[in-house]
Amino acid sequence: MKTDLGADQIAIALDSDDAARQLAAFEDLARNWPEISDRALRDALIRCIGAENKLVRRRAAQTAGEIARRDEQMVVSLREALSDPLSQRRFGAAYALACAGQPGFDMACAPPLYEALGGDDGDIRWAAHDLILELAHEFQNRVRSDLLALMRDVKGRPGNRTDTLKMALYCLRDMDCGRRDILSAACEASRDRDMHVRLAAIAILAEAPADRACAAMVAKGLLETDEQAGVRRAAAAALGSIGDSSAPVLAALSRAAASRSDPA
Repeated sequence: MKTDLGADQIAIALDSDDAARQLAAFEDLARNWPEISDRALRDALIRCIGAENKLVRRRAAQTAGEIARRDEQMVVSLREALSDPLSQRRFGAAYALACAGQPGFDMACAPPLYEALGGDDGDIRWAAHDLILELAHEFQNRVRSDLLALMRDVKGRPGNRTDTLKMALYCLRDMDCGRRDILSAACEASRDRDMHVRLAAIAILAEAPADRACAAMVAKGLLETDEQAGVRRAAAAALGSIGDSSAPVLAALSRAAASRSDPA
C-alpha cells in the first residue's frame, strides 16, 4: 500500500526496529528517490542492512541496490559499508551492490562473500555462493585463485572451517571444475577429516574433471576405504558419472554392489 511518508518520517521508521514499519519505509524510499535524496536517509538504510531481522536485512539491501542504480552516492556508501565492523552489514553491502550491478559490483565485494561461506546461516552461505559465481562471470581467474587460497589458509580465517571448505569447493565446482588446479584441490579435500568436505570434493570429481583417470582412482579409494557409508555411496555414484570403465574401477563397484554391510 502506498504511504508516501515524508523524509523525516521515513528516517524515523527506518530506525524504529519495527519490521513492518521498516519494510513499508523501504517502499517509500525506493518510490520517492531521488526527490528525497539525503545522506541521513542513506545512512539509515545502510544501518538496516545490518538489522537482526533477516527479512529486513534482505529488503534493505535490495532497496539500497535499486537506489544505487540511480544514485552514485549510494554506491559510495555501500562500498564504505564493505568494511563495516558488523559482518552481516558487510555481506549486505556486497549483496546490495550485486543488486545494483556493474560497475559497483566488483572484486572489492569479494572478501565479505568469502567470509560468509563459513557463516552460521545456511541461507547466507548459499547466497554468498551465488554472488561469488556472479563475480566469476567477470573475474573468473581472480575468484578461482582466491577460493583456492581460501582453502589453503582456512585455519587462519574467520568462520566455520568445514562450511568454508565445502562451500569453496561447491563454488569451484560450479565455476569451472574441469581445471587441473581445481581437481587437485578436490583430491586433497577428499582426504579431509570431515565427511561433508569429502562429499563436496566428490561433487567435483563427478563433474567432468581435467583428468578422469585420476578422479576415478580417488573416488575408487573413497568407495573402498571411507568409514562413512554416505561417502562410499557418493563415491560410487561419482564413478558412474566419471564413466571410467577400467578393470580396477569395475571390480571395486562389483565388490561394493555385493556388500551386505550397506545394501544402498
